[in-house]
Amino acid sequence: MESCGSSRFHFVQASLGQAMEYARRLYDHMQHQDPSLSAMPKNFPADLRDEINATRAQDDFYYVVGGDRNEGAVVVSLTGELPDFFPMHKVVVVIPFDDPLQLVDRIHPSTQTVGIYPETLKKPLRDLLVARGVCRFISIGHTVDYSIGGPFNSTEIMRRACRWILDESYPTKWELPGFYLRKAWQILKHHTF
Repeated sequence: MESCGSSRFHFVQASLGQAMEYARRLYDHMQHQDPSLSAMPKNFPADLRDEINATRAQDDFYYVVGGDRNEGAVVVSLTGELPDFFPMHKVVVVIPFDDPLQLVDRIHPSTQTVGIYPETLKKPLRDLLVARGVCRFISIGHTVDYSIGGPFNSTEIMRRACRWILDESYPTKWELPGFYLRKAWQILKHHTF
């Protein structure tokens, strides 16, 4: 079983060369992750391995990093089209793009959580993506910083009662001291006044 927090599609504002370099670095990072966060797939599906090998042979359309030892892979779409398989078991698909507004048409109702970087892109894209079905926005690197039973979990009764939109923006390192001071003041104000 895979966590629903596993990122499967990375839409990256980059040229093809930059996207291929990103894929190499991402693959290297995936191989050195903390095992408590992400382990090597134990039972890599044979049909997914075959799909990755077929994709590797289509080098005019895709650039593939890894996947030789069932350890996962990063697949870069050179045309902007998605491959014919769904990425899972530490397989990620990278789709480079030029304009962030190009992404809106790629999002569909089964897309639950979206991480956006830089944070300044969140506000202009948020309403457009919500209209396409996104219900949770996170800061990159914080997908596991949530409480179980939040409104984005389909098992919660309240999620069915209305449409929840959750924006989990986290401050940058430079903003952290002020963030914690404001948070402490909010808690103090709530309990005292």
